[in-house]
Amino acid sequence: MKYYTQNGAYIIQCDVKEFSIEVWDKAKKNIPEKNITNANYFGAYDEKENGVKTHFTLPAGSLIADIKTSEKWVNHYMNERGKVINGKFFYDSSKFNYQNQFYGKKQTTFYIENGQGKFLETGSIKDNWNYAVIGVPLIRDGRETKWYDECVPQGWKTDVIYATQHILLGTKQNDNSIYIISWKSTTSNMVYSSEAYKKFKPMGFYNLIKLDGGGSAMMRVNGNIVQSTAENRQCNGYFVIHPKTTSTITNTGAVTNTSTNNTTTIVTNPYPVPTRTLVYGCKGNDVKFIQWQLTNKAGIKTDIDGSFGNGTRTSVITYQKRKSLDPDGSVGPITRKSLQSL
Repeated sequence: MKYYTQNGAYIIQCDVKEFSIEVWDKAKKNIPEKNITNANYFGAYDEKENGVKTHFTLPAGSLIADIKTSEKWVNHYMNERGKVINGKFFYDSSKFNYQNQFYGKKQTTFYIENGQGKFLETGSIKDNWNYAVIGVPLIRDGRETKWYDECVPQGWKTDVIYATQHILLGTKQNDNSIYIISWKSTTSNMVYSSEAYKKFKPMGFYNLIKLDGGGSAMMRVNGNIVQSTAENRQCNGYFVIHPKTTSTITNTGAVTNTSTNNTTTIVTNPYPVPTRTLVYGCKGNDVKFIQWQLTNKAGIKTDIDGSFGNGTRTSVITYQKRKSLDPDGSVGPITRKSLQSL
């Protein structure tokens, strides 16, 4: 598992074997898992028995997940809506017609089968799938999706794609990793405005869906909450990662590696190499490349914010003096080549 930030997005990259979907029915900050994000869309309900009211959640869209909750009403209605096989819940929302916007429709579904993560527009789930979850399609097979042509016919409404913190799940071509992303959009419909596509297509995503967000959004890495909205909302399903090896780029850019199998994952610089001379006042992802190299390769702590300000200039001068380069505080071809070689 790797954790890093890129272009304002918090990203967990994991192997299929490290990935699971689990039904907890607990407040998002109260789950005893070190690497977790909220996942599926859900509904909240109440039942009263012998004067005692119980508040609980149930999945709204198709889901295959391990059952971690022992709550009576959750298990009762999960068995009524779907089926449970060896501790795993199978729910096909296209076949459940009670107050269900997805009934009779095909949805974009991420599923794991035979050790691979795949996407499919389907109205049914299969017993041989390991996990499955539905989401709003943002990128499909490398192309931009269309709100009215693809999302609305699947049953999606604008109340799930407004400007807020979102959880996304995606894959890239020729890469069997799963990417879980927490990201805040700024437009009222990030599909119709192309905001999501323009953001994540250049980052290499070939398939990408939007899952639950807003007050449910939370990402915890190595036991630390790296992103969360203020609410401690009771959610239904979660992505849980059980890492073999963990690599973390902290919010200052420092890389920390911990291993459970005596191997080390090397995290490479996620930002583009500059093709211009960078000076005080420059902004962009190529500035982040320099800041990342200074922090992670040269050991000169620098804010990775994409803005070439006084702090970055001071760090560059420190590096140039260390390498006996002209300490002019700018990053031209010579300084850039030196930083790249680290």
